Amino acid sequence: MSNKIAKKSFSDLRVLLVDDIDSNRIVVINILRRFSMKIETASNGFEAIDQLKKNDFDIILMDLAMPEMDGVTATRIIRKEFDLPKRDIPIIALTASLVQESTDRVFEAGMNVCISKPVASKELLEIIGKFTGAVQEISPAVNSRTGSEYYPVDDMIDLTYLFEVARGDDQFAAELIENFISNTPPILKTIKQKLEQEDIEGCRKSCHKLKPVLSYMGLKQITPIFAKFHENLQRDQVNLRGELLILNKLEELISEAISRLQKIKLQLISNEK
Repeated sequence: MSNKIAKKSFSDLRVLLVDDIDSNRIVVINILRRFSMKIETASNGFEAIDQLKKNDFDIILMDLAMPEMDGVTATRIIRKEFDLPKRDIPIIALTASLVQESTDRVFEAGMNVCISKPVASKELLEIIGKFTGAVQEISPAVNSRTGSEYYPVDDMIDLTYLFEVARGDDQFAAELIENFISNTPPILKTIKQKLEQEDIEGCRKSCHKLKPVLSYMGLKQITPIFAKFHENLQRDQVNLRGELLILNKLEELISEAISRLQKIKLQLISNEK
């Protein structure tokens, strides 16, 4: 779908970010605010449609898997029921899983392009420029007070992504780490409860909340184990006992990671003072 508009700068853009997960919103907002974009948020498709009825936007960044109404359904409604020019607004799909089935659904619904999570700053900004016609100003300077030594890379953890997306903003990095520390144990608890209740669909939905935050924290030991756990949940017959054993191992490793990340967070906070 074409969206030919007069040239404008990134700082003129009005963006609607639709995602139900705090950490995803924190990351994307941090990228966009460096260029002074105006950002509104929604946590599901219903809220996105309501926002679009009330306000004008230049582009929508839309998660696919959300409660109440997913991104694909919301996009179909926008494309079919809204009047021009809102009907043709660029809609960028944000997804943690770029499998063929999901991309087919995305384009059939009328989304313009898919971006995989964790979101890469360069890719996101290039796509926003392409679909809005906006000109990207000179990238804001990186805060050089903090070096990469405060973002360790070793056998347990790889904070390369966090270092790159933070661009020296230690307060942002500490906020994202705190989000992981605070939110991950309750998500794990819910996953275990759903599994013990044999609520496989509920377990899958809870896993959706955990997948991106593991990527943001670069938890090298945990990510492949969680991927296997999640893959097993997609089977017609789920081995509950086997999944509980894997989940127990995940809880142990995540507890160790949280202890490590807590120390890193405190160091980053002290750097900001």
